[in-house]
Formats: sequence, structure tokens, C-alpha cells
Amino acid sequence: MEPECEYLKKITFNYNLNDAQMAIVYEKALDTLEVLMIKFGLDEPFQRVNLHYETLKTDNLRMLLIKVLTRCLVMYDSLSKIEIIFKLMRKRAEHEERFRDFDKNWMTDKKFLTMTQEEKDRIFAEKMKKLEEDVA
Repeated sequence: MEPECEYLKKITFNYNLNDAQMAIVYEKALDTLEVLMIKFGLDEPFQRVNLHYETLKTDNLRMLLIKVLTRCLVMYDSLSKIEIIFKLMRKRAEHEERFRDFDKNWMTDKKFLTMTQEEKDRIFAEKMKKLEEDVA
């Protein structure tokens, strides 16, 4: 739906749509905005925005339509950024778990107890490099 919003915004901005065409696009855009805002838990703010938009609708539908479509695009962008944040949080938790397991297993290994500090540092550096490569 995001590409459609971008497309409709360009059409609205660049072409001379009549009022009936703009009204159809406006209703679709408003429905899309409502769904997006509900996904963010912004039901009440949407109702206030919707009431405000209804008062502006008669003044300049073209500019209002561009506003609504822009807001939709911003909401889509925010949604994708939040999804990225959650993926990164999940990935970080997985790596922290792997690091704890590595640390616990490595420290209790009998070979570790008999190694020199230089060997321990080398092995630890190798393990850290592997973890960093897995993260990237």
C-alpha cells in the first residue's frame, strides 16, 4: 500500500484531478491512515485528526489529500523502522544468549585451565571475531 500512497500523492500533486476523483482518493487515504494509526494504538488521536480533517475538507481538498497521503507515508516509514528495531533487539538477545553460553562453557573447559594467558587471549579473540561476523 505504501507505493500506492506515494503514487497517489504524486498524481494529486502533479495532475488536475476533479473533486469526485479527489474525494475517492481521500476516502481511501483516510481508511489507510486509520488502519496505520490503529496499528500504533492511536485510535483516539485518529478520531481527533479525522474530525479536524473534516472541517478542512471543504476548504482545499487537494492540499488536505496531500497531507493525508504524506501522513500515511510517514506512518509506513515509522512502522518499517519499528520492525527493524524489533528485529535488531531480537538478534541482540540471541547473540547475548550465545555469548553467555560460550562464556560459561569456555570458562569451565579443562583445557582452558591449563592454557597460558596468551593462548586464552588468542582463542577469545577468535571467538569474538566469529561472533562479530555472525552479527554482520
